[in-house]
Amino acid sequence: MSSSDLISMLKTQKASSQDQVSMTVRMPVEMAAQVDGLAEFLNISRNETVLKLISPELEKVKKEIDSLSLEEDEDISNIDIASDEAKFFILNTNKGNNIEDHNRMVNNGLAEAFCDPWMFYIDKIKKNDVVFLYENGKGIVSYGRSNGVTEISNRKSDQSQDKSHFQKLENYTILENPIKASEIRSILGRNIPFLKTLIHLSDGIKLLKYIQSTKK
Repeated sequence: MSSSDLISMLKTQKASSQDQVSMTVRMPVEMAAQVDGLAEFLNISRNETVLKLISPELEKVKKEIDSLSLEEDEDISNIDIASDEAKFFILNTNKGNNIEDHNRMVNNGLAEAFCDPWMFYIDKIKKNDVVFLYENGKGIVSYGRSNGVTEISNRKSDQSQDKSHFQKLENYTILENPIKASEIRSILGRNIPFLKTLIHLSDGIKLLKYIQSTKK
């Protein structure tokens, strides 16, 4: 992208209507001066300028993470869908992409995904499989067992919008205390690519037992 293209994008990019939170970012004095200069040129605030600059990069990184190769037992495309044994999944609610999607999934107990190929991977979740809903910045916030019935819907009432595949979660539980990323790593004894939309956990029973033990 050329500098002129970037400036044009920054001028026309719409401000987010989503709820916002405060974050403190420290940067070199020289960089801050450049941001302020750009803000003055665009006639917008420093905060808006930083948001406009980082938004495209965040989306780019998210796509790269979603395309990363997983360990064989974590890759959804490798799981044996014919097996009757209950499986375990972590589903990122993608709060960073659409807060309404996140709220709908958590509030209604839905395992839902959008866009090819992720929405089709929802079809691989079978009845009684355990799905942990993961919220960026908090951790696993809820879980339940899938009813095994994939339903198809539109993201919004506009039929031109993204379609979604979802399954309802039974015995659905919202956790009073989310299981943080650091705790998940400790329980499983390994790292997890949390930003990836959906991953299979061959050792997910450890997470389930941990959650059940903390509820007693």
